[in-house]
Amino acid sequence: IFTRSATHPKATRDLETIQKSSIETVFLALPPELLADHAEEFILAGKHVFCEKPLSSDPNKIAFLYDLARQKKVTLYVNYIYLRSPSVNYLKDHLKEIGPVQSAHFSIKQYGKFYKHQNAMEVLGCHMLSSYLYLLGEFTPKDLSIEMQPLGTDLVQSMKIAYQDQVATVHANLLSPFRERSIQIIGTLGMLYFSPLTDKTVSFYLRDDKGGFSLKEEHFFDEGNNIALAVRHFYESISTRNLAQNEVIASNVSFLLSMTRK
Repeated sequence: IFTRSATHPKATRDLETIQKSSIETVFLALPPELLADHAEEFILAGKHVFCEKPLSSDPNKIAFLYDLARQKKVTLYVNYIYLRSPSVNYLKDHLKEIGPVQSAHFSIKQYGKFYKHQNAMEVLGCHMLSSYLYLLGEFTPKDLSIEMQPLGTDLVQSMKIAYQDQVATVHANLLSPFRERSIQIIGTLGMLYFSPLTDKTVSFYLRDDKGGFSLKEEHFFDEGNNIALAVRHFYESISTRNLAQNEVIASNVSFLLSMTRK
């Protein structure tokens, strides 16, 4: 365990000790601006790396780190936690039932955390960008029309993403007095809704004859084990080397984040 205070009995402030040790796997939970450099150091030391999001807002850096991991024959895994969410996977499993998607809305709000030089999308919104790509991302980012909505501060950001006839909005707010995580996907035949902070984490609606929507079903899924599910997936990936989706998501999120700095 590396910590600045080193008060834990097994803790150290000497990163070189960890790099030279027999430790096989490293978990990086650091401010966003530190993740890429430390990931590179541990990959070069031959360690598998489980890294908190977003790793980097530079797509070239993402490509370099995954290539480096392949060269060193270790696993690099970026933890986009909602990809393991049972509720989000319920949405994915039922997408075809709502018909062609017309619009989608992703929102994540809370007060803080604040990191110098990091905007709301990088700190918080990347969760929703990864969910957007996981649920609806059957395209390359270069096929998208991306527009940042000016809101006067980097701590509250909104992105509009258009692909063919489909429009999505992603909103991230680090200044909200209340917490929100929500996904709404509207299709020609129905609508799916995700809100993990409520007593029903998913709702499935079908369009009715009056032009509105009628509730078909709703469910509660336990969202408290998503980190454990992500760690299990990472562990399995070490042996299977099946990391294509994780790399694509990390790369495409990085591309979208790079647009927040233009």
